[in-house]
Amino acid sequence: MDKHVLVFGAHTFLGFSLCEKFVNEGIEVEAELLEVKNDLHKNLLEERLFMVGRNALFHMRNREESLNLEFVDLIIYCCDDSKDRELLAQDREQIKYAVEMSKALQVPLVFISTYSSNVEKQKHRKHCEQYFLAKLDKVTILKLPCVYGPFQPIVTNGSKYVLEERNFIIFIKDAVEAIYKLLENIHHGKTYYILCEGDKQKGKERYYNPNCEEEEFDIVVIEKPISLREGLKKLTDFNEKYKHLIEEKD
Repeated sequence: MDKHVLVFGAHTFLGFSLCEKFVNEGIEVEAELLEVKNDLHKNLLEERLFMVGRNALFHMRNREESLNLEFVDLIIYCCDDSKDRELLAQDREQIKYAVEMSKALQVPLVFISTYSSNVEKQKHRKHCEQYFLAKLDKVTILKLPCVYGPFQPIVTNGSKYVLEERNFIIFIKDAVEAIYKLLENIHHGKTYYILCEGDKQKGKERYYNPNCEEEEFDIVVIEKPISLREGLKKLTDFNEKYKHLIEEKD
């Protein structure tokens, strides 16, 4: 795994979870965060920033500061996973900046997105993929099913039971570990599907590639994923521990 990464979308649930994983593994992180206005999302993000901000390997940067970066090994772009249209609009602008940084620093870019049934989110993810593929010679695409877990605003404060109705879902720890392991031996310029054991074929066909548009792809299988029951238990425990943050939403 590379030792110095620039992470766009660090304000997202998956993006910040990756930042935490990287610094815990001794990897220096330059984090780009969009401005979050949702109260619950902001509360949870500020709590995480307070915890990881003490680590000397973690650096929050704005666009002007990142322009002064002289070297990173890899750029990771986590597609915004909110339903906030303003954030999606900011995300569409930021992909242009990420392309500029990839070209200027001459380093590969990895685009990571998660499945969403929301039509606007689907359009946004596709727009980002097409933009990166059109602008960069080699962009690597990682696609995941729905990811859930502690510190995710959408499944906090009572809405977690909707998860029980989903067939394709990955607990955040499993998702982060799979991505990190893949990045250690990644072949840039390919598309990867990350799926739980048992979802390898039907998940790919149903959600990610219904029209068989990609000609070259690999499937990364999480062989022993955390069960939904165990994941929901961890989420319930988290909600109880951090209920003061959740209650501030109202």
